[in-house]
Amino acid sequence: MSTATVDLRSVGFDEVRARLTANRLVVWEKLVERGPSTGSELAAFMGWSVLSTRPRLCELQDCFHCVATGERRDGEHVFRAVQPAEAMQLHAAARHSYALELRAQERRTSSEPNTIQQELFT
Repeated sequence: MSTATVDLRSVGFDEVRARLTANRLVVWEKLVERGPSTGSELAAFMGWSVLSTRPRLCELQDCFHCVATGERRDGEHVFRAVQPAEAMQLHAAARHSYALELRAQERRTSSEPNTIQQELFT
């Protein structure tokens, strides 16, 4: 089993959606049910430890299935669940910007002379 981290912007949405399982799925369903919540609020609602809900919220955010609203309560970010259609749109936008980042990086790398070229032509 590989321990390499996958940049979810570089994979198809079906692979992203497939990661919504087990505890992630339970947390997402409860976030849908309760509405915008902090990790502590959601943990209390679910009867879980905040140490089990907060990491799942971060994973859901990485999978485009929840977003921070910009609001804070008691020093915590408030998250809202994202429905699959919106998640697909967020993923597509992130994938597009990721592709642009890669192209820009390739252009910078290919336009910069490497060390051997610098030694030969200086």
